[in-house]
Amino acid sequence: MFKGPSGISYTSEAPLGAETDWVVFPMVINTKEKNYGSALKLAHEVCRKAADKLTVEDSLPCNLLLLDFDTSYKNYKATIDLKQHSHDEFEASVSQYAVLKFDAKGAFWQKAVIIAQVLDKLVAFSNQYRNDKRVNIDIIEGKHA
Repeated sequence: MFKGPSGISYTSEAPLGAETDWVVFPMVINTKEKNYGSALKLAHEVCRKAADKLTVEDSLPCNLLLLDFDTSYKNYKATIDLKQHSHDEFEASVSQYAVLKFDAKGAFWQKAVIIAQVLDKLVAFSNQYRNDKRVNIDIIEGKHA
């Protein structure tokens, strides 16, 4: 896992084509502040921005959903972890999933282009926080089934 675009990737272990109906992009948002409340508030703000930014055009045959604590998809659901690292450093770690669900059967190249667009959005989103020492966003390799 890396901070920034060098760690954001997608690997297909199965054939990408008509039978692929979803792709999941796991992401972990870590925030550090001087107390739990501030770390959690910052994590919530980053998650809200992710939900706003990680969308796809209405004309595309898919839907991009950022799982929150009220929704899950297959075995994927958002989780939160709160940790104290020192007397004045507290961390909120939110594991979330961006789920790309294809509406219809489609060809390899059509789906590959859409996946690339989602990866571009993930890169752009994580780059917003590149210089913010309080926020670290890890985008873990996307996968499909």
